[in-house]
Amino acid sequence: MIKRIMMIALALSFVEAADLAGKWTMTMDGSASDRGHIKTLTLIQTGDSLSGTLKDDGGTLKVSGSIDGDAMALTGKRLGVTVKVAGKISQNEMSGTLDILSIHKRWTAKRN
Repeated sequence: MIKRIMMIALALSFVEAADLAGKWTMTMDGSASDRGHIKTLTLIQTGDSLSGTLKDDGGTLKVSGSIDGDAMALTGKRLGVTVKVAGKISQNEMSGTLDILSIHKRWTAKRN
């Protein structure tokens, strides 16, 4: 039994984090004014660390964060306000929430 557990643990240690590097097109859900609002997320990945930018009509937000299995999390600050992006990864698509103060918006993204 112990040998089996050790083999499973060893196999899991070789599982690599998903590759999120590159450009992603994010579409926001929400009110009529948000639907179809497009953002471009550009990510650089080193191991399980992420960095990059989130661009939209309002400007560019530098973000950093991490990936853990099929979950990703990013944070950035604009005008002293923290922006949090969290999501789940499924191959070349992601979905999750974007939180700014008390505003919570759902998003989906596809790799370009």
